Amino acid sequence: MVGSNYIPVGTEVRVGTSQLYHPNVDYDEPVFSLDGDVPCYTSNDFVLHTEIDEPVVFDMELAYILAMGFKNVESIKVVSDNLSLTEYEMMIKWKI
Repeated sequence: MVGSNYIPVGTEVRVGTSQLYHPNVDYDEPVFSLDGDVPCYTSNDFVLHTEIDEPVVFDMELAYILAMGFKNVESIKVVSDNLSLTEYEMMIKWKI
């Protein structure tokens, strides 16, 4: 599950690149390439706002998994929220 700034909730995406993300940090870490078409940014925190002005997704694990050196990785993610913690909590409340 991932959050996204422009991609609608429920959409399945294939990740094309993955890298670490924090709005106030410039990382020297590599950008990992995959076979998909949507960039994925990995953060340690919930991303509730971004200045990135293109359809991307945000998760909390993919860049770390790829940094371990796994080969031939494919990542398919489902958008669970649109960077709104309130909307996400309401969705979870009604699906329990």
